[in-house]
Amino acid sequence: MSFDTLPWACIHCGARGDSKDKCPSCSADGMMDLRDASVRVELIKEDDERQSKRRQLMIWISVPSAMLLALIFGMGICGFAIGGAGGYGLSLVLAAIFPAKRLFPYARG
Repeated sequence: MSFDTLPWACIHCGARGDSKDKCPSCSADGMMDLRDASVRVELIKEDDERQSKRRQLMIWISVPSAMLLALIFGMGICGFAIGGAGGYGLSLVLAAIFPAKRLFPYARG
C-alpha cells in the first residue's frame, strides 16, 4: 500500500493528513510518518493493545457478574465455577459485539 498521498497519521485519533504539523481532525500534535515501516509496526501494536484492553475489560465485567449471580441463586461452589466459565464465554460474546475501534486499519497494508 502506498502512503504517498497521505503519509502522516495522528497518534491520537488515527486521522491521516498530508502535513506533519497538526492533525486535520483533532488539531493535536504527534503526526507519525506512515512511510516508515517501524512506525506502521508500532501503530499496529497500538491497535492490538487497544483490542486486548477491551477484551480484558469485558472479562472483568462478565466473569465476576456471572459468578455472583450463580452464588446468589444458590448454586454453591460448583455453580460458582460454572458461573465463572459462563462469564468468560459472555465476555467473548461482548468483545465480539463491542470491539475496540481500530484507529490505524490502513497500517496493516
